[in-house]
Amino acid sequence: MYKNIVFDFGGVMVDFDPYEYLVDLFGNHEVEDEVFALTFGSEEWQLLDAGRITRGEANLRMLDRAKKAGRAFEVQGVLDDWMLILRPRRRMQTLVEQLKQHGYCVYYLSNIPEDVLALLMEREGLCLEEYLDWVQTAPRTCRLEHGRSARVFYMPCAGDETELRLPEGCCQVSGDNRNGFVVTVWEV
Repeated sequence: MYKNIVFDFGGVMVDFDPYEYLVDLFGNHEVEDEVFALTFGSEEWQLLDAGRITRGEANLRMLDRAKKAGRAFEVQGVLDDWMLILRPRRRMQTLVEQLKQHGYCVYYLSNIPEDVLALLMEREGLCLEEYLDWVQTAPRTCRLEHGRSARVFYMPCAGDETELRLPEGCCQVSGDNRNGFVVTVWEV
């Protein structure tokens, strides 16, 4: 019998349809295709999604290519506002609550960037305490695409100030509002 269930965010817990967003925004098939290729369909978006570049780097690269294509205004607007299209799937939230009531442990594993997750949690009142419980018990290694992995661990705060010694490479650090930090380090 299954005891643990893991859900992804994008397309499972949260609706994410960037092309539909562009259709609503522009109403012009040619512009939608160009802007999609310069943003959501770009190499930079894929690198950002894989944790290989920062949002700032990705945005600069996308804007540089957009300027060359004459679409800087449109791409800047998309980069400023795209997170607004993310909406939790209420039926999935209900399912998660029902699973918990029936004794299942529910976890989330996603490559959603910390800033996006923070926005969703604040805007929609989401809480991921079961994820924190899981991470706090021991460091975790999560297998990613293309033979890569991510190491996730919890660093408790030792007082008013805590110094984190982070490994080299790409990582994310987020406060959990419970006296510590969740650290994610992408490994090759």
